[in-house]
Amino acid sequence: ILTCPGQVEYLELGIRIVAEPATEIVRKTERFVISPVENIYIRSRKAGDEITLSGGTKSLKAIFVDRKIPQTERSLTPVLASGDQVLGVWGIGGNFRHMTEELPGIEIRFEKIDKT
Repeated sequence: ILTCPGQVEYLELGIRIVAEPATEIVRKTERFVISPVENIYIRSRKAGDEITLSGGTKSLKAIFVDRKIPQTERSLTPVLASGDQVLGVWGIGGNFRHMTEELPGIEIRFEKIDKT
């Protein structure tokens, strides 16, 4: 579980995932604000996972194929979820269905860190 405020580091991927109360509305791939949710889980992708981006709703599988992400990396890619709903994906961004235009909200940040 990713608490708010809180963070989780994935040294093997060289990333840190941070959740904190939002002070402004942001919509970027590596930084976005979602509506408040009870629990945020970090997991690998599951069959049937979908995300809504600016171009519409697509399965994570289709996005990974379109972006030519190697199969070996797909299961390592962190997915933020609440229940069965995908909130965001590292390297892809936030799910537009769960982003908010007003505060309060939870800011999610994907930060690069040193792998050592």
